[in-house]
Amino acid sequence: MTIQKLTQFGILKAIGAKSKELAKAVFLQIVILSAVSVGLGIGATLLIGNLLPEGMPFHLDAELIGLLAALFIVVAVLGSLLSLVKVMKVDPLEAIGGGAE
Repeated sequence: MTIQKLTQFGILKAIGAKSKELAKAVFLQIVILSAVSVGLGIGATLLIGNLLPEGMPFHLDAELIGLLAALFIVVAVLGSLLSLVKVMKVDPLEAIGGGAE
């Protein structure tokens, strides 16, 4: 997602946005998106679990769900560090195509 927006980040940098502000915004977006996704996933899993017949061998452990949710968010945040490096290093002139001849 960040790589697709490099041109926009370059324009924002060209008009004066600081790399730190852009990195903070990207990080916040990733945390919010991950948390909402995990919440929706847990909700869908619990809903499906309640719709299954009683005799079905299916058990949801709250500890396991919490652990996996936390792990998913941690992995998403760690993965976002690669995007943050790209945002910090984007050259405004290259991003908007000003250096091309």
